[in-house]
Formats: sequence, structure tokens, C-alpha cells
Amino acid sequence: MYFIITGLIVIISLCLILYRSLSEKKKLFVRLFVYSLLLEIGISPLRGYVSFQASTIVGFTLYSILTYILLIRYSHKASSKSIFFSLIFGFSTLNIIRIFNFAETLISLPDACFHLFGIIVGYSLFKIKNYFRWIILVIASLLTIFIYSYGYELWLNRLNYGSFTGKIIEGRISKEITFSGLTSSKVNINSLKGNIVLLDFWNSKCGVCFRKFPVVQRTYNKYKHNTKISFYSVNSFLKGIDKDDDAFRIIKERGYSFPVLICKNKTILKELKITCYPTVLIINKKGELIFRGDIEDADKKIEELLKYNN
Repeated sequence: MYFIITGLIVIISLCLILYRSLSEKKKLFVRLFVYSLLLEIGISPLRGYVSFQASTIVGFTLYSILTYILLIRYSHKASSKSIFFSLIFGFSTLNIIRIFNFAETLISLPDACFHLFGIIVGYSLFKIKNYFRWIILVIASLLTIFIYSYGYELWLNRLNYGSFTGKIIEGRISKEITFSGLTSSKVNINSLKGNIVLLDFWNSKCGVCFRKFPVVQRTYNKYKHNTKISFYSVNSFLKGIDKDDDAFRIIKERGYSFPVLICKNKTILKELKITCYPTVLIINKKGELIFRGDIEDADKKIEELLKYNN
């Protein structure tokens, strides 16, 4: 720790010495760069502690305001384009990691894009002096509100489940799909053709899955007396971690009553494209996989199916 602190002090000291040797114009660009970088650093904890949506709307708003204010304050000392690109470079410093780890950072891509969008909007408001500036502001604000309220959910659906809405048509499931039930019983999903089948996949290391269980229980209670619906919570067995009866015990100890099945066959999970947890699948009466998403949207899809079939 001592060496780390000493190293930081040395680096900061060298940066200050270098900064003092710069011309006034270059010092201005460095300050603008630092302002933008510090803003991105300050906003980034919102992603983990609040939500990506909160980071998106706060980042867009603050970057728009910061860009506009700095352009008004310093445009007589440097060109507006130079100020604009200094802020872009500051923002980009923390986001350059995306070049090397793009796939794993896709979840925060809309958030980063709207921070950049904030800089562009602030610049546009400064450059455009007629009423078009207010049109730009209104449109940009509506887009940001859309991302905050609904758009990010669509993006997460696309990343996690392969479609923006969860609605898919993948044809009939021809492969034999059998899961283990309590007391070594077996449930063959293919034999449930003629019913709407809901399968909620989870595993014992998935914190989000446990937080969703109350919603799963409410959804099950809603449809448990409907003979047209087969509802199952499917535990993805973790070899070397789970015991044979862990899934049943976990659900019972927490007071839930929805039926539980266990899947030990990873080939089935691969066939069904279960890549994240929780994932809810819906199979229609024809045996076609028609939905992949979360439990809330699955509930809406079942309501739609029941209404259509009635």
C-alpha cells in the first residue's frame, strides 16, 4: 500500500509539473479533458448502486449542461470544436476498454452512448441560435426518457434472450425434454402438448433468481387452477455444488409452493438456449417455443395467449 500511495504521489507531481510547463491554451484543453473525465468517473457508480437507467439520464443531463456551460465560458479562448473534442476525449478515456472487451460491456453501451449524446446535444444547443435548438432539446430529452423508462429493458431483453420483446417463434421442440421431479418422478415437456407451458429456469447461485421468486409465486397463484397451463420452476443443477434435493429444499424452506423440476442435462439447456438466469420460456399448445424472457413479460404473454384462444 505504501508503494502504491508513493507511486500515485509521484505520478500526480509529474503531471502537475508537466501541466505548469504548458501554454495557457493547452492548459485549457487539459482542464476540459479532466472535467469530462471526472464527470464520467463520478457518474459510473450509479450503474452498480442504482441502475443503468439512472446513470443514463443523469449522465445525459450533466454532460449536456457541462458542455453548454464550458462552451459559453471558454469559446472566446478556444474554438468550439476544440472544446467539444476535449470533452469527447475525457469521456472516452474510461470507455476505451470497450475496444478490448466489447462483448462483455454491451450491457452498458446505451448508457455510454447517451453520455456522448449529452455532449453532442450541449454542443448543438450552443451552436444553433434559432428555435431549432429547442426542438433538438425536446427530442433528445424524449429519447432519454424513453431509454430510462422502457428502452433499456428492451436492450437487456435483446442481450439476454435474443429479442427485444421476448417474443420468438422457433418452431416445434422435437428433442425429448424430460426433467426430474420430486421423489424421482419425471416430467416430459413434450407430452404436455395441448397446454401452454411456462418454464422458469434458475440456479442456486443466481441472486436475481431468488429476488424474482415472489413474482414467480404470484404468477403461479394466478394460473395454478387453469387446466390449460402447465407451470414449472426448473432448477439448472450445478454439478459439484448442488445436492440432488437442494432445489426442492430451497423452495420449501422459503415458503414457496410452485412446482419444481431439476435439469441435469446441459445439452437440453443448450438446445433451449438458456444462457443466463433467470430465463422464462413459454411453449404454446402446438409445442412451439414462442417466448424467451423474464417472468413479468411472460405473465403478459400468457394473458395474451389466453385472450386470443378464448
